[in-house]
Amino acid sequence: MKKLFSMLVACCCLAVACKKSAIPDNNEEVAGNGKTVATFTPPLNDLTKWKGMTWGGPWQKWGGGTDAGPYNAAGVASDIADLDDLGVDWVRLAFKVGQSYTATVDPKVDAALEAGASILMRYSKGAPEGDYGTEAQEILNENFLKATVERYKDRIKYWEIGNEPNQANSWDLGDRVGEGSTDPTTPYNVGVHKYILHLQRSYNAIKSVDPNAVVLLGGLSNYHFEAFMARLKAEGAYAYMDELNFHPYAGSPAGVISTLNEFKALQASWPSPHNQKPIWITEIGYNSNPNWSYTSNVPDEATKATYCTQTMYALVNNLNPIRPIFWYNLHESSCVNGFGLTQKCLSGSTLQVTKFDAYNAFKALSYTNLPGGTAATVPFTDDFNNQTTSNAPANWLVLNGVSTNAIIADIPSATNKSILLTDNSSSGTVSVKRSFNAQFNTLNIEYKFNENNTNKFNRYRVLCNGVVPIELATAYNSTSNQLSYVNASNTRVAVQPVSANTWYTVKLAINIVAQTFDIYVNGTLKVSAVPFKANAGYIDSFSVETGSSYTGISAYIDDLSITN
Repeated sequence: MKKLFSMLVACCCLAVACKKSAIPDNNEEVAGNGKTVATFTPPLNDLTKWKGMTWGGPWQKWGGGTDAGPYNAAGVASDIADLDDLGVDWVRLAFKVGQSYTATVDPKVDAALEAGASILMRYSKGAPEGDYGTEAQEILNENFLKATVERYKDRIKYWEIGNEPNQANSWDLGDRVGEGSTDPTTPYNVGVHKYILHLQRSYNAIKSVDPNAVVLLGGLSNYHFEAFMARLKAEGAYAYMDELNFHPYAGSPAGVISTLNEFKALQASWPSPHNQKPIWITEIGYNSNPNWSYTSNVPDEATKATYCTQTMYALVNNLNPIRPIFWYNLHESSCVNGFGLTQKCLSGSTLQVTKFDAYNAFKALSYTNLPGGTAATVPFTDDFNNQTTSNAPANWLVLNGVSTNAIIADIPSATNKSILLTDNSSSGTVSVKRSFNAQFNTLNIEYKFNENNTNKFNRYRVLCNGVVPIELATAYNSTSNQLSYVNASNTRVAVQPVSANTWYTVKLAINIVAQTFDIYVNGTLKVSAVPFKANAGYIDSFSVETGSSYTGISAYIDDLSITN
């Protein structure tokens, strides 16, 4: 690290004239032309390496973002030291058409590699920004992209095309007129079509220079992603991305996973093999600034830290195969806390650094002993009787937040224990999930539940890599509180009335090949051959989640049994 710091100081003194031999300038020799350049092999195939950090705007804070130096050496060095200390294995950088390599892009690439991180490079096109433009303009953008890939192809193999193109402030979507329509001529669909053209040309440009490069869809925002995904499917855009990319921001860890599962369900409707392409998470985080009023806001730094741990682990648990997960962000570009793990302020020439609780939470993330434990081998039973009262349930992934919790309880008795889910939040939820080895043919899932109020929309789900083929819920349905199943149209279909403070035994007899299931309650068949809510080639987990807009929930789960 000391070597890098000294180089950065030199760069600051020389401003844009600074060059390093590690990265050739346009006039320098490159590999194959008489000069050997060391090959950097990013560890994508090492699936334990998922700790990522978005690091784009923060670099601009220290100067040079618009090629207007000098860089602030202390600021840059502080960021790099933090990335190293945090154990970051992936850094998401960005470049824009027209930027100077030596003044802007080279130092960032060098810094990330020197810190031992693999790089995902995000490509932002030039004029016209956020639109396709003319053929001549797109050729200019395309040529700059090719030159950039050529320059860094021995060090960078992963390229992202734009950022949140489903957002109107990132791409021209015709003021969202006609969003959701299947008519390709509506302004919204025309806008999406232009992004797909840009994606296609960018994909082909990158592959023409480096056939081994991996091209990612520009990370979609959690806001209005459904219609955008539908247009990607309708136009066959999945052919122009090797892997997908999503930003599942939400107000809690359970909300993040719910949002991710909605995204995965949409991808599952794509034709094979595109419906199985891996998903990267290139932005996720929570904002603790009291002036932030959007979905991902949290009340304080302690909550941000708790959510950081739970969300990162939950995402690892719900990505199959695992891909990098990028926290947003190291720090804001202004002197506020916001999404940052740190706050960095310049007072004259003095750098003032504050490290928040989330910094230590991210640093402590481990690649081993993940919460949720090892997936169980079918058949198995969880009765919780040997677990410690008031502790989190062993081998279950727990996602809880403010005023929610999941613990082992002495209910019905100290020798017959269960999981207790409590939820006193009007917006958050608590969920628990048990994973097991994937099952491909037939499967029986049996469990007991008891709720203090059966109209709170608690949900009992059977999952396939996050996709939900089977969902049961307790809620008021027409005339009484009912246990219902949820069909493909997200409509609740009543199974039988349920009463508060009463134990019920539910058995799901699942035929994965036929994509159907039968429901038994207290040993009696209630409904048979119910179609899956979503297609699933296998089943690998069972989860319970409280209702998201209800308070005063106490729900018990006991005697989970998974058999063939």
